[in-house]
Amino acid sequence: MKTAVSVPDELFRLAETTARRLRVSRSKLYATAIAEFLQRQQTDTVTERLNEVYLRQRAKVDTSLHRAQLSSLLVAPSLAIDSRYSSYRQTPSTAAASKP
Repeated sequence: MKTAVSVPDELFRLAETTARRLRVSRSKLYATAIAEFLQRQQTDTVTERLNEVYLRQRAKVDTSLHRAQLSSLLVAPSLAIDSRYSSYRQTPSTAAASKP
């Protein structure tokens, strides 16, 4: 389906540069971007609907599952993601807590 859309000049330039870098056509770039946007919207809608359900009705977790979850939190060291390095690191509070 062919269509015409208007986009700001700067957005058009960024799209052109990105399409060249990715070695895809402008049409392919726009179609991919729209598809990803629509998928994200659909996912957000599902999340919103689930949030509404859980606001009205409290979730019940099996007692043994709940105990296992708590147990794993007590045994496993806490890990944090350092977004600057995209790696895992131990947080200062957990490092101090894990010292004998």
